[in-house]
Amino acid sequence: MTEGSARVIERVSLSDVLERNLCALGQRDPELVALVERVEVSQDRGEGGADVRTVMEMLEDREHPREACAMLGFGDGAVLTHLASEGPDAGTVGTERAVFVFEPGVEAIAWAMRRADLTGVFGSDRFLLFLGPAWRERLRAWGEGPIECAPPKAAARLGAVDADVVKELGAVHERVNERAKALEGAVARRYASRTRAESAERLRAPGASLLMLTTRFSTVLCHSTEDFAHGARERGFDAQVEVEGAAHHRHTRLSLLQGVLDHDPALVLQIDHLRAENPGLFPEQLPFVCVIQDNLVNLTAPAAGPSMGPTDFATGPWVRTYVHEHAYPADRCFETVRLTRRPTRGAAPGPGDGRTLLYVSNHSGTPSQTLGTVLEMVGHDDRACSIARSVTERMEGLYAGGGCLENSSDVLELTRDGAAAHGVDRAHPAVKPLSELLATHVNNALYRQQGLAWARDAAASLGMSLEVYGAGWDEHPEFGAHARGVIAYGEALERASRESACCLMLEPFFPTSHQRSIDAWMAGGLVLARRRARDVCQETFMAWLSRLPDDVASYAEALDHIKHEDRAAFERVCDELRAYAGEGTELDLVEVNMARRRDGVGWLMELPPEYRRWSFGGADELQAALRWSVEGADERIALCARLQRWINERFGYASGVQRIVDRVASRMEASA
Repeated sequence: MTEGSARVIERVSLSDVLERNLCALGQRDPELVALVERVEVSQDRGEGGADVRTVMEMLEDREHPREACAMLGFGDGAVLTHLASEGPDAGTVGTERAVFVFEPGVEAIAWAMRRADLTGVFGSDRFLLFLGPAWRERLRAWGEGPIECAPPKAAARLGAVDADVVKELGAVHERVNERAKALEGAVARRYASRTRAESAERLRAPGASLLMLTTRFSTVLCHSTEDFAHGARERGFDAQVEVEGAAHHRHTRLSLLQGVLDHDPALVLQIDHLRAENPGLFPEQLPFVCVIQDNLVNLTAPAAGPSMGPTDFATGPWVRTYVHEHAYPADRCFETVRLTRRPTRGAAPGPGDGRTLLYVSNHSGTPSQTLGTVLEMVGHDDRACSIARSVTERMEGLYAGGGCLENSSDVLELTRDGAAAHGVDRAHPAVKPLSELLATHVNNALYRQQGLAWARDAAASLGMSLEVYGAGWDEHPEFGAHARGVIAYGEALERASRESACCLMLEPFFPTSHQRSIDAWMAGGLVLARRRARDVCQETFMAWLSRLPDDVASYAEALDHIKHEDRAAFERVCDELRAYAGEGTELDLVEVNMARRRDGVGWLMELPPEYRRWSFGGADELQAALRWSVEGADERIALCARLQRWINERFGYASGVQRIVDRVASRMEASA
């Protein structure tokens, strides 16, 4: 290639890059394109290019590395091109960086557009462009508009940008803060005169407005909040969800305050966060409900419980623990249950396909793999590792002989035996935590996969098909042939649950404490669950409690209300339940369950109807239940419909939201 031909190719390449850049920029700023096309560009501008690595290291070296940043100037376009190529941050579920780009000089813009492919910059709305002669007006207009991400604190100088840019950016920061303070005052004035009685009245009014906060950067929280909102709308509430509109957006004080003014909510609900985490955002007269879904540090911190004010409420399946252990106010904490959403489309139960046994779980590890997980958690404690290995060996032998361990208390006894065999005191404080790890990881795997082997054999004998969904099953040595990949939560899983012959629940849990079970029942599917002696005992215990008046608050008071000749039988049931729970369980089981009754969820530990029809204690009973599910189509449909109604009334999001609103309103009235 000659020197002349190389120059021709370079000119063509530069021309192509400029054309693509002009086309992309024209979609956002046609007036600037006209200026760029007319400007003469000096070939020896001497415009230096900032080092990409240096700029990126500066941006990442911050507490919140994906916060908005400012690029002062275009430079040679290399840094901007690199920023445009950034993918979403997988570590925070898809967050993207908002980039404010400042370049008043048209010639500098044109120069960079001839040298770098900036189509990714011009074509993405996460790049906020303040370019050319109108940059100042556009920045000020942005500061007066909806603020979907905070103004940038970090800035990198890529070119010779006038000091006015830095000054104007500081002024916009001040203006956004002024607007937020003004909105905070407006919100405070709106709610200042509202009494608790009036707040309760607004909650009970038809179409009451509920504001729900969430973030798109937690898939679980986002889905759960949307399910709460959907359930609230089913009950006629005006439910509004505040969530970031795009991956580069962030909640800002100004946007949240504007949401309060726009929606005038009667209640604010947020999963896993307390009001005090955003001081001054929601006035005290506005009831705030924290739904505890996960045991997070911000909820268990010493200051969390005491931070709750008179109109702060906490609810969740284990909120009583927060009262006893984290100083949460007992009078404003109430138990709610694990909830499930109504199916996406019509879900009347049908006869099932008569051939498919469906099992869905991501817990696909073999016992040896789950033991490896335990050993990693134990770390370098050689004796603890030896105990874990010996206990696992005993558990595997027990299961190989057809036995099983239904309860964590059983695993604790085995672990104590293993500890004693290694010269460790059975009561050593490290024994119970080790047993909990072995129960959660190793025993659960053995218990599940014992039931899965029964299902595989029953399916083969009845000419049916076992289909196992979830990550990792394709590599399982025993069940890999039945793996069907991962199934999406939502309509696909609902349809599969409804249309299969049955959905298997093989975990050593109370039936309605497992999310998969209540989801399948709500979808109209038939759940076949392993039966535990503990659950049968719980059924008897709940029957005893049903005879007691609502004001009974403890085991001692229960004994006073039970006939003398019946007390021994009641005491035996309570002792059996306590034994299943294991040592160290200090809670009064009567107190806990009667408190649930007062919270409106007294049925929480009741077994769903016809328990013995859809539960099985071993391989033969599972095969009999499968045969019935195929041969008794009409009875199957009736059972599924009954269970679907039962679950919807108790575990549906609509009924769950209604219970929360009713409980908050009642408490507000009582404290007025």
